[in-house]
Amino acid sequence: MKNRTVPESESVEFISKTRKKKEAVSRQELGSRLADLPKNRIESLDLPEPLVDALLAVGTMKSHGARRRHFQYIGVLMREVDTTAIEQLLALAAGEKERHRRLMQEVERWRDALLTGGPETLDSLVAHYPDLDRQRASQLVRNAQKEASANTAPKSSRALFRYLRQVAETAQAIRLQNQAVITDTPPDDQNAPN
Repeated sequence: MKNRTVPESESVEFISKTRKKKEAVSRQELGSRLADLPKNRIESLDLPEPLVDALLAVGTMKSHGARRRHFQYIGVLMREVDTTAIEQLLALAAGEKERHRRLMQEVERWRDALLTGGPETLDSLVAHYPDLDRQRASQLVRNAQKEASANTAPKSSRALFRYLRQVAETAQAIRLQNQAVITDTPPDDQNAPN
């Protein structure tokens, strides 16, 4: 049998079986992370229709074996999709989730500090969130402290948390919007006339 030499113009990159399997597993894992997104987020992505249908079908499957096989199918469908954009989107979503988690922890700390602290705690909160309605916050704190001392349901404490969360989310949205405006503004030397 003669060894045929392949001209350089026809050379094909050799991909090992191990590398192919690793790529298939990474596509399946990416599909699993995509399937964890909410339905409206999956539908808003620019993905082929069969892949969207497959991702939405995962939620209806109960059997572990069926889910495993279905993720293999999703991995096959993802061969035709540019995964870098999807990975960036998932990283952005993870960042949003982490930012929301930190915000909720901050709101919990403020609420607990308000319930156990004095008026100086409310002053520092107003300094941190200037849009806070001091009268409403102090009324909610008083009511929550009365409920705690009377050992009743923490209705006002929950209302205080909701109010603080609303103020914190509004402040964060304004902060993020200001950051976006700052990063979108071109440097001054580009705006200067020639």
